[in-house]
Amino acid sequence: MNLQLPNNVYTNQDIEDLIFNIQVFAKWYGQDKVKKRLSVSGRSSQPDISSEASELLHDWSIQTPLSVASIDELIEGLENFKETAEQITITLATVPSGSLKMSLVNWFRQNVKLNILVNFQVNKEILGGIVVRSGSRIFDLSFRRQLIAAKDKFPGILHNV
Repeated sequence: MNLQLPNNVYTNQDIEDLIFNIQVFAKWYGQDKVKKRLSVSGRSSQPDISSEASELLHDWSIQTPLSVASIDELIEGLENFKETAEQITITLATVPSGSLKMSLVNWFRQNVKLNILVNFQVNKEILGGIVVRSGSRIFDLSFRRQLIAAKDKFPGILHNV
């Protein structure tokens, strides 16, 4: 798939929602084309779909003229992408705000991979910082890890406080 996902589509669930919305549009689009060809009156209006689905359909239509077959191709591409996409999991000590999530997603998409999927988890035991897991690799930048790494120095630091 040669399209960039909208920034607020970054989890498997987001991809599933996107696929569902595009399927709703595809069903309407196919029925509307038949009605138009048969000159049937009382054609229905376009269904309400998410802004992300609208944006993706617009971008897709720039590359490929819209047709039932091309929309099916987009859906198939999204389903394949969902199954094969590179994913990372970010663990934080508290629930991240929407703006923090978007900042992290944007950073990973600019610096690691354009359409990477990012999952978020919360684990209060890390105390702060961040843990990033990509496949079998773990990058632990948590406060807890830093305390454990400096456990020999910690009593001296506390003594000076």
